[in-house]
Amino acid sequence: MVKRTALGLVAALALMLGASVAHAGGFQMVTDITGRTPSSIPGQVYGNFVPLHWDARCTPMVFRINNTQDPIPNPLGTAFLTLTDAKAAIQQAMDQWNQIPTSYIEFQRGADYANAGLRKFDMINEITFRTGAGFSGISSNVPTRLVETSVFSNGDDLDGDGDSDVSSSITTCTDIDSDGDLEWPAGTYDGGTILDMDIVINTKATNGYRLTTTSDVAQLTANINVRSTDLVKEMVFRIGIAMGLTVSTVPNVNNLNNANDASMYNFFDFDDPLYFLNLRTLEQDDIIAASTLYPEGSAASGPAALQAGDVAFSSVYGKIEGNVTHGDLNLPVLGGDVVGINHSSGDLVDAVYVGNARVSVNTTTLASTTLPAAEGVVDGKYSLVVPFGTYDLDLEAVDFFPQGVAAVGAVASLGGTYGLNAFPEEFWNSTLEAAKEVFPGDSTPVTVSAGTPLVSNVNFVTNKVAIVTNSGGPNMTDFDDVPGTCYAVDFPISQLAAARMGRDLPLTTGIIEGVSGDQSQVCVMQQVWLAFGTVSGTTASINLAFPLDTKTNFGIQQFERMPWFFARKNLSKKIFDAYRTGAQSHVFLVAKTPNSPSTPNFSNKSNRPAVDMRSDGFVPSGLSYLATDCVNFTESPTYFWEMDLHFSEIP
Repeated sequence: MVKRTALGLVAALALMLGASVAHAGGFQMVTDITGRTPSSIPGQVYGNFVPLHWDARCTPMVFRINNTQDPIPNPLGTAFLTLTDAKAAIQQAMDQWNQIPTSYIEFQRGADYANAGLRKFDMINEITFRTGAGFSGISSNVPTRLVETSVFSNGDDLDGDGDSDVSSSITTCTDIDSDGDLEWPAGTYDGGTILDMDIVINTKATNGYRLTTTSDVAQLTANINVRSTDLVKEMVFRIGIAMGLTVSTVPNVNNLNNANDASMYNFFDFDDPLYFLNLRTLEQDDIIAASTLYPEGSAASGPAALQAGDVAFSSVYGKIEGNVTHGDLNLPVLGGDVVGINHSSGDLVDAVYVGNARVSVNTTTLASTTLPAAEGVVDGKYSLVVPFGTYDLDLEAVDFFPQGVAAVGAVASLGGTYGLNAFPEEFWNSTLEAAKEVFPGDSTPVTVSAGTPLVSNVNFVTNKVAIVTNSGGPNMTDFDDVPGTCYAVDFPISQLAAARMGRDLPLTTGIIEGVSGDQSQVCVMQQVWLAFGTVSGTTASINLAFPLDTKTNFGIQQFERMPWFFARKNLSKKIFDAYRTGAQSHVFLVAKTPNSPSTPNFSNKSNRPAVDMRSDGFVPSGLSYLATDCVNFTESPTYFWEMDLHFSEIP
């Protein structure tokens, strides 16, 4: 194998939702030019996407904390956080990941690092509170990694500082010359291997953040500020990124009764201390991602070998694999998200991103160029890891929430470029999977067990739908209404008829976007209805006593356009028969918020549908109504509730 010395800096920018390079399997995906296969662009080669990862020879991963600021700067006032307390918070975050029994990942704190300057590529994994003048956001990971499979030989100087970084006398990463940086064992390393990982945390006076470590909710409440955050939860997230994980799409463990996010979801809700404190603790999605990338018991010796207290990955987890095809375009999907939902409890256990792609890479500058879809799209495969059990599989697009393509990373972003991540949410329903499904909400459960640890060919085909909507994007969501209020959107049946364009399409789904007052509260609608009604001026009368369909306790992921799959399958016939005879001319989608918060939360604000303030001129006047008594509906002159209807294409 030819030794390569080209190293690529990959900066994970500080975003509220996550890292800048990320993708499938809960992992950050980076380009690998191993083999240097020519692309269609002259002089360039294919960059295939591989997980960013640490080599087992450098486990445990040793981080050194910059000790040149004590106390840690507080941009909002007098500094109060000592370096000792900051170290304890960092160790608390490391321990969360170290305690996973099915993963061999391990983090340690090494000796302090007295670096009075900014972080740099120096074969030292640094955690620093010093950031450059142009740095924004809360924090960032800055990895240096291999862009192709490489052979390291004794004496190689990888960071160009004149000091050898490779030794043939060691088998694990060790500071053999006691100069503060790590030397690596001679040998072969895969593309995507991390050589240096720095974590920078912004405490600048201009745009930095006050860092807290207390668990006292009253104290946190008294000091709520948009520029204040919890150091423990921030470091749990950043250490996850440091091992090669990416942002999660699990904003609630259970949409009805458990608002805890995966720690790798990391939404920033500055005014909810309970939410920050909950993010200190890993959820199953986090644990599974770390265990999948670094599976315990996957080697006979070394860190991945079973030791006291370890649990073999293969004794706990199985895999569900398949392909996802875009039903409209008949192309593989990039930027989809398959979620495993426990069939009994309804818990969202694990989620995985869909699809593989490649780009063209300039071997001199390492700049990437997007290829035409026929060349750049590799496949729509996914591999979902779940504990042994029975699961319903939900497929949704990486479109905006729970995550957008920029947060997820390069492959999902390519899906957006190619138009492959725009499709409606659905469940897997076995042999009925097709581009035209009458029952997209029907689910065929999948079971993995010790006897059947791999279930293959669980393939999705996304649905073709006709969308009826009158709203744009949500642009105001944070105000409090009377609990128990009913929100209604009018869909004139003439509008529904126009959407069907003379086709006999089934009405299958209502879409309701919701928000809760706090991230520590689940967003549950006490009841939802599809019902006939009438309009008179600025008031509406809606027949909720005899609805076309209804459902109680409808859970919605925060900010998500959640599908309500109608239980009744003949809705189109009922609606259009009544319309043709002149008996009915309006159908309403209605959501009632709970009379009180469904679970304890910080502010005790009610849930509510997301709203479009009509500021972009997209929304027509009228059509949205509310009633605090769920009887006397009055038109809202300012807001439009984010609710849609979907017709499915028919076979």
